[in-house]
Amino acid sequence: MTTSAPPTIARLERLAADLVAREPAHRVVVAYAHTVVEVMTDAPAIVAHLRAVLGTHMRVEPERSEAAPTGRVMAFVRAADAGAIDAVRAGSAVDIFPLRDSFMATSGAAVEANGIRWIWNGKTSSLIRRTEGEPEFVVLGPVDEREHRDPLLGGSLEQDVLRIVRDVILFHEQAGGAVICHAAAVDTGGVGTAVVGARGGGKTTFVSKLFGAPHHGCRFVSGDRLIVVPATGHPAYGWPGYTNIGLGTIV
Repeated sequence: MTTSAPPTIARLERLAADLVAREPAHRVVVAYAHTVVEVMTDAPAIVAHLRAVLGTHMRVEPERSEAAPTGRVMAFVRAADAGAIDAVRAGSAVDIFPLRDSFMATSGAAVEANGIRWIWNGKTSSLIRRTEGEPEFVVLGPVDEREHRDPLLGGSLEQDVLRIVRDVILFHEQAGGAVICHAAAVDTGGVGTAVVGARGGGKTTFVSKLFGAPHHGCRFVSGDRLIVVPATGHPAYGWPGYTNIGLGTIV
């Protein structure tokens, strides 16, 4: 059923359309396994953040990909004012990034009209626009994002763009048959070795000793997550993340 958009949402739609029409100055393509995500933004810090966090395991390049993008994210700094945020915040409670294997799920609120969903992220206070059934997102950062800055994950827009890109990739790879494994891995001369175990079971400790010993000839692949793609020439991919190092790893 088609519903008319509330006045504030209609204003957000006009704002988003105006921002998108300006063609953001910074563009980067994130490629991983069989997925390509195009990111466009007016914030160069977002491009730098994606390179820093994802560049260890993904191709992050400032150019268009020959392959059609699997998803598209457009992000704009300080574009969402308090009135717009409050209007979406008053919507229905939702889980943000509810992908089953997402490690960064959080809560928020959403309003929908005419197949368009506007989401308020309760952690970053950004507004996220998504068209129903399409992996295309517009992210509007809050006017004052300093209060939402995370020392590790960055500001509001950096956090949200990173989360969206990661989840679009995970969702697309899973839809193609990939399996997400809780495992560490190393590469030895082109042969991968995965170490599977419960959290705190010593995966990081074991792998760190392997790739930390030059005579083993090991290359670090992943510390906590491995994307296994059956029936392909490249059956497993490492996944970027922050390695959890416990006391047992150090001593």
